[in-house]
Amino acid sequence: ENRLRESLMIDNAMVVGRNRELPGVLIIPDFEELKDWCAQHNIGYESPEKVVRKRPVIQAFQKQVRQVNRSLSKSQQIKRLKLLPRSLSQDEGELTPSLKIKRPIVAYHFQDEIEEMYRDEEKTLIRGLFAFGQAYLELGQSSLIDVELCRNNGLALFFYLSA
Repeated sequence: ENRLRESLMIDNAMVVGRNRELPGVLIIPDFEELKDWCAQHNIGYESPEKVVRKRPVIQAFQKQVRQVNRSLSKSQQIKRLKLLPRSLSQDEGELTPSLKIKRPIVAYHFQDEIEEMYRDEEKTLIRGLFAFGQAYLELGQSSLIDVELCRNNGLALFFYLSA
């Protein structure tokens, strides 16, 4: 979490996934920085609710998570993420006076988002086309999956990866 917070685009982050196979993270963007980033990359910024669902924005945060993952052991690496459309607040009871996250309250307030992040945990469909040693994968927007490929000339494979 602390390493993620070092990013200018991340206001706060909370790792979730207790009793789950894969750790995930709720990321609260710094919306002012995100607005500037969107302007620099010609991405429309209508509202926080809309911008956190845009593929280029999600990919930018996935990239930051992957960079942090390089310094973590395999079991600690974040494999799922969800961008939240609002900042955490003391008024909502989500932060202490010293601005520490109240994990049970945040988990309760964002339980739908957490469940959405893990909805397909047991069977995540990865559609892969393997041709001449290259792979073209369609992944869910909140999934970060490392896949090792082997050459399988001209064969289209459809399989389920247990998360």
